[in-house]
Amino acid sequence: MASVSIMTLEPIGLGGVPTMASAIYQLQMESGHYPRLVYVDAESVPTTGLRSLLRYYWQHLLPHYQVRRGMRGLSIPLYPLPQWAGWYAPAIMAYRDLRTDIRVAVTGSAHVGLPYTVSRKPFIVWVATRYIDELQGRARVGDDWAEGLLSSSQWTRLQVQEARVLRQAARVISLSPYTTQRILDDLPELEERIDTILCPVDMDQFHPAYGNVVNPIGSRFLLLTARILDPRKNVSMLLDAFARVRAAMPDINLAIIGDPPREIDVSKCEQLGLTQAVQFLPARSQTSLIPYYQSAELFVLPSTQEGLSISMLEAMACGLPVISTRCGGPEGVIQDGLTGRLTTNDDADSYADAILSVLSDPILLKEMRLAANSYAQRTYAQPIVMSRLHNVFARIYPQHFTNLG
Repeated sequence: MASVSIMTLEPIGLGGVPTMASAIYQLQMESGHYPRLVYVDAESVPTTGLRSLLRYYWQHLLPHYQVRRGMRGLSIPLYPLPQWAGWYAPAIMAYRDLRTDIRVAVTGSAHVGLPYTVSRKPFIVWVATRYIDELQGRARVGDDWAEGLLSSSQWTRLQVQEARVLRQAARVISLSPYTTQRILDDLPELEERIDTILCPVDMDQFHPAYGNVVNPIGSRFLLLTARILDPRKNVSMLLDAFARVRAAMPDINLAIIGDPPREIDVSKCEQLGLTQAVQFLPARSQTSLIPYYQSAELFVLPSTQEGLSISMLEAMACGLPVISTRCGGPEGVIQDGLTGRLTTNDDADSYADAILSVLSDPILLKEMRLAANSYAQRTYAQPIVMSRLHNVFARIYPQHFTNLG
């Protein structure tokens, strides 16, 4: 049995990185190894004032072990350090836990893998996006923090850190064809050391409706499920586009599942006369989303930037076509006109036109449903992805894995 450290972020939430971390953890368990997550627990840091913050550090000053979503892990407090320095905290606070036989970083941007670069032992990094793409996507919709970081004195250092992780990794796994190309644009020397592997989806659970499925909305609807407090999700543009769609098709509603809506989005619904047509619903577990995927007309993805979107993959597996902006990861997955539509980024008119063009053509919509599910089955069904991940580990750690061919 080999020891495994999995450096990651956000192991308890929904979304891309937690799903990726879970897949790697499962792979190690199935291979007979002993995995442990190592992560900086930023999600637990209170934002309600100085008193609650001081209480947090009093209770969580040192790392502690816990089990989350069935996965063993070491939780490290988020210390008040400059961002470039904070990435190294696990190298100090989890030194013993990182001295493992197998080492892998599962992350949005590659910075999470920085603690592995302080030694010469091999490691693998599975990365969802380039950091500059994430920040520019945030800045595009007015995120002051992202704009400030891009123009700050530490931005150059953060770029160097990201490149260091990618160059030192024994193998880089990219979550989408788009991210692979973005990495190779700046680091062409990695071409022989990079694999593109999408996140796995369990097709036994995520599949088109067989027989009658109770529509959880009770009417025809478009679906978005996302962390909508992230400004990159661009809910404001979606509402502008949906107002045009609703004017042409008054029987269509919009369901947005995820975070509680921002007041500005609620106000915009009122201004556009969409209060009765838009439902903001609380986050649900992945399997609880299946009836929504199976019942919706289209999955809408209006983001300014996406590493990939796991919800998009789940939707397609359920036979739900996707209308997405050209925002990164989706461009390498959606086949424009076949499994969905790709539109100009942050353009409400072109987005509305794309939705209407599909909804107004029942034959095209039916063909897209079949094509979306077929693509999912061929490309990222769980056995396919887990086999590819296994073979990457077998290449770097042949003493612990057998190549499956």
